[in-house]
Amino acid sequence: MTTKKATTRKVSKKTAQADSRYQTIQTLRETGEDLADRLEYYKAKYIEYPAYSSIAFMADLGRDPRRSIDTLADDSRERLTDLRKDARRKVDGYLKDGRKFYRRARKDPRKTFDRVVKNSRTVLDDFGSEAKERLEDFVAGGRELIQGLDKDSRLVAERLRASGKKTLENLSS
Repeated sequence: MTTKKATTRKVSKKTAQADSRYQTIQTLRETGEDLADRLEYYKAKYIEYPAYSSIAFMADLGRDPRRSIDTLADDSRERLTDLRKDARRKVDGYLKDGRKFYRRARKDPRKTFDRVVKNSRTVLDDFGSEAKERLEDFVAGGRELIQGLDKDSRLVAERLRASGKKTLENLSS
């Protein structure tokens, strides 16, 4: 008796399934490795470094508590001083600009408020044009994404067909 030959359809399905299983396993391994790398990075940055620095601080605090606390107080003082200077500079700038505006408004109120309206229109026009450009870029990006997905799905289907043909050729030879 002769043995029955397997149909090409069954062979290609098995091959495609084996290939897809292999790709799935490969993808899972790569994802696992990437996840492990990220976890290692976050562990070092957010757990190990703060723990080691706090251990070192506690050791310094145990050796010389006065110096450790003085260092913290000096750092805090410097930051607060810088913050006060920056805030003072901002407030002084606002007061200076407010005084200029008040002087102009007292001299010629109509001209001053016309200038304010003109500046407001300019800002709003710029804002509108920027918003329109960003929206157009967003829509264009969406179109490109959809076209890219369509193109990629066709490429994947073509690759699957080509790999199936190669597998059949290898099995038949």
